[in-house]
Amino acid sequence: MDESRHGLHTGKLILRVFLAYYLVCLFMLGWLLWPFLSTIVVAATVTGTFNPLYRMLNRKLPSVAASPVTCGVVFLLLFIPIVSLVGIPGIIFGPLVVTGFLTLTDIYHASYQNLVEPSKT
Repeated sequence: MDESRHGLHTGKLILRVFLAYYLVCLFMLGWLLWPFLSTIVVAATVTGTFNPLYRMLNRKLPSVAASPVTCGVVFLLLFIPIVSLVGIPGIIFGPLVVTGFLTLTDIYHASYQNLVEPSKT
């Protein structure tokens, strides 16, 4: 009877150690993936949004053709407009920010000054 009790106690200890290691590994995985959480959420949203288009194309085309067509549509509808909207201020203010002559605070104050006190020219 003492041996069965000893085996039961050892089994509980092994389970507790395993759960402790598991929780530590889960915490470390979360810590590793935390910076990428917004990217993962955006990727899941884009995938869910364009999955019906891929399924429709996959019925008419083979998978080898439907996948690049879907990627091209995503590129045209999402990537190009976002890059062009972000790229325009980068082209205008980029060289000044890189050289250190202009900071984001300066850009904000300059735009705020134009709203409050319009130039007389």
